[in-house]
Amino acid sequence: MRRKQLGDRRPHGALWRAGDGDPFTFTRRVTESGAISYSCETLTEIVRRLQQQAGIEGGNASAARRTFAVNLHPQGRWLKLMQTLMGVSSLSAVKNLVEADPVRLAAIVSGVI
Repeated sequence: MRRKQLGDRRPHGALWRAGDGDPFTFTRRVTESGAISYSCETLTEIVRRLQQQAGIEGGNASAARRTFAVNLHPQGRWLKLMQTLMGVSSLSAVKNLVEADPVRLAAIVSGVI
């Protein structure tokens, strides 16, 4: 009975749940190159609405990942950890996100001009 009162806190249980308490449904996709990815249209829509309400124009999952990465990188976080947290399949993709930090690139350009 106590477990029911505290909710489902299994270490491998779903982190995010829908309003009815069930885990969100993820769609598995396989690209032409054989890479596997998962997406959840419900979560995508929730994030889109939150970004819209916050006044973020053109917000999307890629922009959110980039922001997440460029905020963690200066703190000295491991790229492998960032890869796991973001659910990105390749470490080189994380490196590309961090290296393409628009704020850092703007600082480099302003130092030249």
